[in-house]
Amino acid sequence: MKKAFLFICAIFFAQHVLAKDFYVYCSNNQGKWEWLHEPGNILKIEKISGEIREKRKTKEIVHFYASYLKIDQDIEYVKELQQKCISLHGSDYRYPQASKKLTSEGYLLGLSDEEIFPGLYTIYTDIAGLYDSVDSYKVFNPTISNIDQLFRK
Repeated sequence: MKKAFLFICAIFFAQHVLAKDFYVYCSNNQGKWEWLHEPGNILKIEKISGEIREKRKTKEIVHFYASYLKIDQDIEYVKELQQKCISLHGSDYRYPQASKKLTSEGYLLGLSDEEIFPGLYTIYTDIAGLYDSVDSYKVFNPTISNIDQLFRK
């Protein structure tokens, strides 16, 4: 019985923690977004693969951090997603982004720490080891940036 429980836990962990698939949505620069789905089929949402990268900056006892999704695909794929976003939702929704689950926070897409694509992201605060989502704030990244530029505000 104990082995079966450990096996089930291992499967759950692998599927939910190590999973590399993310849902794609299209955002505008005002914080609004729409899922990128197959035209005429809202249940078939586009997916992208990658891993979350995080950067922290410290100012006295306050730690700020932001994340992006380092994608497994190339820049041409991001351009293709952008065109799909525009075709489906209009030119305002031209920023493809990723979300781990249908109800979770979104991530900017990036090829590396040096090439992160435009979109809306959140900077979180951690004060003396206490995570505080109340003090988090949304920021719009208008250009391709490196990870350090995400903290320019």
